Amino acid sequence: MGDQESDQIRLLCNRLATSDVYNGGATFMAFLAAQFGEDIHARLLRSSAGTFDAAFANETKPYALPELFNRFREWLDRSIVVREIKLAA
Repeated sequence: MGDQESDQIRLLCNRLATSDVYNGGATFMAFLAAQFGEDIHARLLRSSAGTFDAAFANETKPYALPELFNRFREWLDRSIVVREIKLAA
């Protein structure tokens, strides 16, 4: 899972891009909920910001996109280790 999922989401030109909008997008949304609370999705949708990018930046403060992406990759790595431990048990 890890190598495949981490390859699905990339930081390109200071924007997130995914090769698989369903699996990659769902994985990133799970990360957002884990990092910023389960209501992050509703807060993004209800935001009065003029653009999604502005709403996203506001809700993920104090992290700039490159730092957030690094945190996402670290979260994926930790998730993979936890799953491997559970599978081995």
